[in-house]
Amino acid sequence: MAFGRTVDNMRYSPLTGITPQNADQLGRAYTIDFLRLDPDTRRGQQSYPLAIGGVLYVTTNDGNVFAIDGATGKVLWQSPLPFGGNATPSTYEVNGRQFIVISAGGGKSGRPSGGLLVAFALPE
Repeated sequence: MAFGRTVDNMRYSPLTGITPQNADQLGRAYTIDFLRLDPDTRRGQQSYPLAIGGVLYVTTNDGNVFAIDGATGKVLWQSPLPFGGNATPSTYEVNGRQFIVISAGGGKSGRPSGGLLVAFALPE
């Protein structure tokens, strides 16, 4: 799967639960306050969440990556990054093992500039 769901970035979702007929019935499920989670957060979350198996992965410009339960908003995991996470996390698989990779660059967020890819994976 590519960014935007398709290689031509159409962002079309095949999900059918939310329709024009029931969209006005949507209610807020949760709100995540990144400043409450990490008082050093200055610029918040500025990337698109990556959704895998009901878990959302997001980065902050201030240098954290979070795994969030997509149904409840509960933070499942948090890890610092060496620089701000200025890009949407990506995922890939090698020999059945799935990885999440984040471009950590800083610079724009007022943090030191860098140029790292940081990959996370579950233990084998």
